[in-house]
Amino acid sequence: MSLHCRERTFSAVKSSNDVQPTTFSSKVSQAGQKSAPTGLRALAHALNSKTTVRQADQKIASVVLPEEPNATFRPAGLQAVNQIVGTVNSDITIVTAYFKISSKHSTSEYKSWMANMLSLTEAMVIFTTLDMKEDILKLRSHARNRTKVVLTTLKETSMAKRFSSRFWGHQHSIDREKRIHNINLYWIWNEKSNFLKQAADINPFQSSFLAWVDIGYFRTKTYNGKRMILQIPKQLKEDQIMLLDISPLAKGFYGGGFIGGFKPGIERWHKAYYATFEANMNGFVGSDQPLMYKTCQRIRDICLPVKFDKKHGDPWFFMTPYLRGLTKDNVLSKK
Repeated sequence: MSLHCRERTFSAVKSSNDVQPTTFSSKVSQAGQKSAPTGLRALAHALNSKTTVRQADQKIASVVLPEEPNATFRPAGLQAVNQIVGTVNSDITIVTAYFKISSKHSTSEYKSWMANMLSLTEAMVIFTTLDMKEDILKLRSHARNRTKVVLTTLKETSMAKRFSSRFWGHQHSIDREKRIHNINLYWIWNEKSNFLKQAADINPFQSSFLAWVDIGYFRTKTYNGKRMILQIPKQLKEDQIMLLDISPLAKGFYGGGFIGGFKPGIERWHKAYYATFEANMNGFVGSDQPLMYKTCQRIRDICLPVKFDKKHGDPWFFMTPYLRGLTKDNVLSKK
């Protein structure tokens, strides 16, 4: 049976789009009510119940938070980590990455999409190379106190280190789309879940919900300067992850552009995904999307798949209108 997920079933920040302004509110945990609210909680606390989404977007984008001592960290296996100035806590953190590699899309296309993505107001952890650091920080100038840049290289990823060049060469040889794919892409695709877990482990903004989002997820400027995630379905359990069911478009695939959950769910997903990877190494494991689908089928209660509709742009990027509350009837897929 499908689970229907309407507006009243959502928690966190509830809203609709600018078409019909609705109230902006935040669900503060009962345990945290006695302490002073921080980050997005503080903003939600300050905004009254009649504040529209548009007004909330503008207020959050314009907030200037006090400077605090720089915070640095160096997770194992990473070269270096950028310092955060004026760190602030945030209920939601988006995790993403960018590496210059050959792709079916041009560098100029990715830079345009990256500018759209990085204009969002959520806190972000961004994995990238040293040569991209300054460019990324410029694109996050509006949210420096909500930005952590982790400096690394593709060769330092677990996918590059754990498996030999011979293994990856064989993977490329059996890839049906090898004309437009390469080993670097395999590394990035299969490292997403690891990047997400690393971000959840260090959790620089003390977020309760973290989500991997591809840096090319925003192909237009529609959401520039806004938030991607305004609501989270109540059906999402602490030990689950949420993703997009694109199997009607690509049989046996779940969308790899978004993976979101609470820390217990992210930890559980990390173990399950890489167990699925290793269990299927005799076949093609270069692409993350079929492995995501197989993981969800193998462990039925680990995933909360979201069914897209065709009324809100490209179905592959449906998670944005879904999580912003723009879809009237959000239907969760059958597991």
